[in-house]
Amino acid sequence: MRRNGTIAKVTVIRSSGDKSIDEAVLRMVKRAGRLPPFSRDMKGKQEEVIVSVEIDLGERPPPDTTSKGERVYQALGFRLELPQPFEISQTRRPNDTEIYIDVRSRTNEPSSTDANGTVCTVGFDAHPSERDMTQSQLNADDVILKKITAAAGREPSLFGKVESTIVFDHDGVRGIATITTPALFDRHMSDRRQYQATMVRPQGTVTVSCWMTAKAMPHAIAMFQKIAEGTGLAKP
Repeated sequence: MRRNGTIAKVTVIRSSGDKSIDEAVLRMVKRAGRLPPFSRDMKGKQEEVIVSVEIDLGERPPPDTTSKGERVYQALGFRLELPQPFEISQTRRPNDTEIYIDVRSRTNEPSSTDANGTVCTVGFDAHPSERDMTQSQLNADDVILKKITAAAGREPSLFGKVESTIVFDHDGVRGIATITTPALFDRHMSDRRQYQATMVRPQGTVTVSCWMTAKAMPHAIAMFQKIAEGTGLAKP
């Protein structure tokens, strides 16, 4: 995109696997016409913006097994056990190594900011970039600090501003959770905050992303942490 917000070029980085869907998304972006102009702190003539687009085709693949409230996705080696009052509303499998699970509250507490009632999305990628590292290496202080510094140093207008960071330990994994403001392109969501937890294992990376109003977020963090701590690896 150019400084005035006009779109210079649109390219598909990773295909959906369906050419017609890829072309439809390209047309959708081009129809946007003009994005918000650069803020004063953005000095370049152009910026590259990478956007992840999710297409819901109505498919809801069932988990491999269910036991005592725990969902096990054996093909990916992933399990999820949600605390009360949360439940799975939709499951999406974009490819053989990733899964995204939308979570809602049966009691509407905390209340959702999404029209579909989704409170959080739990993601698992069984093909992480850090698969050559041991868990001890991934948990090392210098590695965690580097990740925190990288998140804090990202362009706020593109990724939102990090307001706070939480480092937690779960099932032998050191996780990082951040609370961020919306990015420049989400000005209509200025009263919301995003909780995002990331737990990296050699076998895969878990992400938990939740949106909440700025006012309610401090009280919702504990619930979101329980969702993150309900994730893990399936027994072989």
